[in-house]
Amino acid sequence: MIRSIPPVVGDHRRPIRGRWHGVGSRRADGAAGRAAGRRRRSGAGTGDALAAHVVGPLVARDPGLVTTMDAWAADDDLWLVRTAILHQLTYQAATDAPRLLRYCAAQAGHPDFFVRKAIGWALRDYGKTDPAAVRAFVAAHAAELSGLSRREALKHLS
Repeated sequence: MIRSIPPVVGDHRRPIRGRWHGVGSRRADGAAGRAAGRRRRSGAGTGDALAAHVVGPLVARDPGLVTTMDAWAADDDLWLVRTAILHQLTYQAATDAPRLLRYCAAQAGHPDFFVRKAIGWALRDYGKTDPAAVRAFVAAHAAELSGLSRREALKHLS
């Protein structure tokens, strides 16, 4: 159950902790339960499920949390960076595109595979809503983006 998730340590990580209590929706509880072990997942899979199906809905419900996402997007912890990039995956047309693109641009040169993959995945997903914006972003940042991020972003855009 989501209410049993332990608190996260660190000043900019704390705002999410208080949101775990009272989330109570079946969808959020179910996503957290699935991510926490009802289905076996890798560490990245668990984090991705929490980013898209728990953190994302929390941020959508409480827009004050975007400042936490901004801090996470600039953090040294690759999993927080990845969560910030992926938290809008389910937003579709409601995606805050400038914020998503800012996160992707800021982390375009990140050396870690998981961050590079998240950038490509988030852009590919947003490309279903605004393919022209994704094409333009990839063209404008081609030199900084890894090949993986570029390939993933453009995967379904011909």
